[in-house]
Amino acid sequence: MSWFWEKEKEQAPQVEANYVVSNPIVVQSFDGEKNPGEIGLAKNYKSDFKVLSVRSWQSYFESEVTQTIINKYSLWMVGSGLKLQSLPITNVIEANGFSIDKNSYTKNIETFFKLFVDSERSDYSGKQSLNKRAETVFKNSRISGDVLVILRFDGKQMTVQMIDSSHVRTPFGYDRKSELKGKNIVDGVELNLKGGVEAYHLLKKDGTFDRIESKDSKGRKVAFLVFGKQYRENDTRGMSDISVMLETIAKLDRYKEATVAGAEERQKVAYTIEHDSTSTGENPMTRQISSSINGGNSSCEVDSFDSCETLKQDIAFTSEKDVYNMPVGAKMKSLESKSELYFKDFYDTNFQHACAAIGIPPDVAMSLYNSSYSASRAAIKDWEHILKVGRKEFADQFYKPVFSYWLDVMVLSGKIKIPGYLEALENDNFDLLDSYKHARFIGANVPHIDPLKEVKAERAKLGNLSPNVPLTTVEAAIERLDGGDFENISEQFQDEIKGYEEEEEITE
Repeated sequence: MSWFWEKEKEQAPQVEANYVVSNPIVVQSFDGEKNPGEIGLAKNYKSDFKVLSVRSWQSYFESEVTQTIINKYSLWMVGSGLKLQSLPITNVIEANGFSIDKNSYTKNIETFFKLFVDSERSDYSGKQSLNKRAETVFKNSRISGDVLVILRFDGKQMTVQMIDSSHVRTPFGYDRKSELKGKNIVDGVELNLKGGVEAYHLLKKDGTFDRIESKDSKGRKVAFLVFGKQYRENDTRGMSDISVMLETIAKLDRYKEATVAGAEERQKVAYTIEHDSTSTGENPMTRQISSSINGGNSSCEVDSFDSCETLKQDIAFTSEKDVYNMPVGAKMKSLESKSELYFKDFYDTNFQHACAAIGIPPDVAMSLYNSSYSASRAAIKDWEHILKVGRKEFADQFYKPVFSYWLDVMVLSGKIKIPGYLEALENDNFDLLDSYKHARFIGANVPHIDPLKEVKAERAKLGNLSPNVPLTTVEAAIERLDGGDFENISEQFQDEIKGYEEEEEITE
């Protein structure tokens, strides 16, 4: 700094002798610290995905805090599965020279896909439906950080396979210096020069590796990682949602166990006897101790309290609501601790921070809604927004690649006929293909705390010119109430009405 100041003086213009520089300009780089040493060392973390995954599963296994948050988060986000809503872009389809009946198309696609996702035939192992697998994929991605999904086709049937991320490993003996054709393997993920994923390397039980290509010969995505969250842009693997709070949860569990154990131990010792300087040291319970030692014979004398102390592990007695005449200078005092009084405040505060790190309101995680209407409504609306964003993110990663591959298989096998679809596949007309595949996936909606208030608020926004305009549809109402299927309910309702009319005709 002195050298810099000398240079500044050399380059400065000549001034009068009585001129005094009172505010020199100091140039200094800024790294976040205003006062040196306040923040500490700057740490550039490199994620150990394997250990983070193991610790996260350990926390899920051992801690009810982790289980409560993750289970409730997964239940709300995916639950029994997300429902497809086909939204073909008719303008682009017509611009390519084709036309469809939108209602008929969407009903056909949604019905066939529902049959697929609700059937165990969609699962590679044949154990669970795809919707059930979706919840498992979501939970694993949040705990492990990521999970590998492989889409398989045996010539007849498409299936979806889920593989635990612990199997995605870099082959043993891999040397980056011997990379061929510009390919690089990072944490089991093979990358090309552009950073795109070429393949995944899976460690098998016999110690050998399988190479699973991310795309098939036609360029369709057939293998991909579903992420929990991504730490850095160039990371090839995902990071567990609970990684940031692993240490806090572990300490919170130890605190809870220590508090409960301490309370239990204090209950075993009901009281103590304190002696001051004027006390004779006499034990007011000598007679009871003597009786306990001698099988109920209280006439037996005990030499001193010390002799009874050696037998304390074998003595069991009760005061039986006796009244004691305490000796001079002695006072009987029950054991107590204030730690239990502050346990709820301390525990709840840390639980709320854990919920915030995941992104779920504590009231929702615990299913406790004891706040005012305004506070509860704010929490629910915040949670509703989190659900919309989270479901779209999960649908983009999992459901949409599955749906895209499934639709290709269904059209190629002739089970579904779509105008111009085969030509678009052959000519790589992605605009037309994306228009047919355009869709969204929805889950169970968050119920309103007071639906009538919500309706009145929306009516007030519309003004007085449209008091009879419906604010919802039958299909939307059914989804909000119980998540039922609109088509099935409509058909059942029509059959019931038809049955009632036939009964009335017979009666007449």
